[in-house]
Amino acid sequence: MVHHMATDNHEKHPVIQVWSTNEVPRPQRFDYWANALSLALTPMSVDSTNERDFSAQLTATSLGPISVTRCKGTSHNSHRARRELSYSQEHSYHLLVSVQNNWGLVHRGHHLLTPGDVVLTDSQVAHDIEINTRFDIVNLKLPVDWVNAWLPDPSLLVGRPISRGEGWGQTLSSVLSCLSPEFVASAPVPHSVLADQIGALLAMNSGDVNPPKAADRALRDTVHDCIVQRCSEPMLTASDIAAFLSVSESDLHAALSAFSETFATSLLAARIDLATQLLTSPVWARLTETEIGRQAGFVDMAHFERACLRCNGRTPAQMRGPRSRQ
Repeated sequence: MVHHMATDNHEKHPVIQVWSTNEVPRPQRFDYWANALSLALTPMSVDSTNERDFSAQLTATSLGPISVTRCKGTSHNSHRARRELSYSQEHSYHLLVSVQNNWGLVHRGHHLLTPGDVVLTDSQVAHDIEINTRFDIVNLKLPVDWVNAWLPDPSLLVGRPISRGEGWGQTLSSVLSCLSPEFVASAPVPHSVLADQIGALLAMNSGDVNPPKAADRALRDTVHDCIVQRCSEPMLTASDIAAFLSVSESDLHAALSAFSETFATSLLAARIDLATQLLTSPVWARLTETEIGRQAGFVDMAHFERACLRCNGRTPAQMRGPRSRQ
């Protein structure tokens, strides 16, 4: 249920929207929370190992062109895979900071973020968020045109954690951590001033981000091609690829890192793409889902099912449909 709280403010009386799982029965809370996140931020799915005690609240308001959202609650995971990406009606960027908890993010790489660390995400790129404790996270939804006005190439900053303890990251973290819809609604300065300050700090933090070199791009592309060719090997490692290409393993990781990628995520993506092709091809219809998983390099069927569900929104069996069992 959504509550609208009108506030008196010199900037057109902004409205605070509130979503709380306490307003719905426990069996409906995950669906409710996923719907709240989708409406306020961008479509995503939600799950948790602590379903019985799950609770969360989201408040949101506008800061000029920016939407300021603050989410609090208990542990859970959220995902944006192919299914959720297909539901998106708009392209946006999101600037996130956790006020009190560590959290995990898979978004152009695997990241463990501590309280105060800031990260910019892109709604057109899949993500997985893992929160294992009570959380308090600020999320600024940023229009593409607004971000482009401050950052010449936003993709260079997407998925790269900005440490709270380094340079301008400390100032950006402090500003974002203090934001809440209630503060924004009663801010003592014009919203345009606050929005410009955030944009300027974001730009300052992008100053040390250098675009990848041509050599990095060439090696990254070669590594990708090799991973695609050999992803069916269940024990494939980065050192195997490096040896095959006659490059050092550190150079391989550096080339991927220049594009905010890791060997693990690149390998998983290649295996999922291969498995998707096999599962949807009539040529492979006689093989079981387990055999398809092995053909794509997955040793563990449970891992294969979770990876398919997360990336494609469907289990291997659901992707094949009833005809494959006839």
